[in-house]
Amino acid sequence: MRTLLLLLALLAADRPAAAEPVVVAGLSGQPPLAVVQDDGHLGGLEPDLVATLCARLEDGCTLVVATDWSDLISGLREGRYAIGFGGLSTVTLASQGTAASSPYLPLLAQHAVLAHAAGAGDPLADDGAMIGVIRGTPHALWLEAHLPLERLQRFADDEEMFLSLHTGSVDAVFGDGLILWRDLLNAPLGQGVVLAGPGIAVEDDGLALALSHDPAAAAEVEAALAQMREDGSFAALIARHLPGLPLP
Repeated sequence: MRTLLLLLALLAADRPAAAEPVVVAGLSGQPPLAVVQDDGHLGGLEPDLVATLCARLEDGCTLVVATDWSDLISGLREGRYAIGFGGLSTVTLASQGTAASSPYLPLLAQHAVLAHAAGAGDPLADDGAMIGVIRGTPHALWLEAHLPLERLQRFADDEEMFLSLHTGSVDAVFGDGLILWRDLLNAPLGQGVVLAGPGIAVEDDGLALALSHDPAAAAEVEAALAQMREDGSFAALIARHLPGLPLP
């Protein structure tokens, strides 16, 4: 009997430990990307994206809500979290020295115009059109490099710029397509407004997942993301959560 117990103990010691699920931490308060729902769970584009991605990972995932930005970043650095999300851009993550996945959605600039003027052509190409932009942003710098300065009207904030579009002070506004979609098209000031023209890459930036510094885990995440691009999962998620946002 003693020999049998010793044999069972040896077999148990040789058995590989069960793999732990990948821990994913999300930041809330980023509509429509990630928000806490009434039941306390995270909902939005990124939780759905992560759920689709985790189904392709060998060990699956456990989703937790990060308490704040510092908790998310420190958790990734310390290995408590393997993946993080919450409206994170590649430029922001690089500034923190945090690894990022390849972008799942490029942050492309769009121009918004009132629907009645949408058929008049590209306002950026119209020599008589006035374009509104938030001063000091990459979008303002891009316009300043590509358009005559007298065609630009710079604003301190979005609300002032959007109001000027409605009153006709400017013919179009120029900014991050995702921000225009969220804060203009889906707000009262967005009635009659459409996003026009193809997206313009004013800087090399995009929404991405934050990753811990584990090369093997990062490679597995990238492989799953590549599958999602190939089978249309990405496009379906973006179309569901961001209806009306022109896809890149």
